[in-house]
Amino acid sequence: MSEQICVSPHASRVKALRERLVQLRKAADISQSELGRRMNPDSPILKQEIFRIESGEALLTFEKLSMISDAYDIKTSELVDLDKDIDKILKKAHPR
Repeated sequence: MSEQICVSPHASRVKALRERLVQLRKAADISQSELGRRMNPDSPILKQEIFRIESGEALLTFEKLSMISDAYDIKTSELVDLDKDIDKILKKAHPR
């Protein structure tokens, strides 16, 4: 009997979103440590956790997406809109 692998129909979209997070951080010219600090100034997220989010090792929750959006001072809807140009998003943002 052959084993079947179940792949979520949303898996490719989640992968694209994770890649977008990396592109956005690099376009903003900030490190994983800096993003972690911006996400939670009172108790910074460790750079290892940012790596895990970007690489797919950690679950990408709405809470994390919201914190990332806040770090860039953009709407979560702009963050997850894969058709929106990153440079245009960053020009509208007011980085902290």
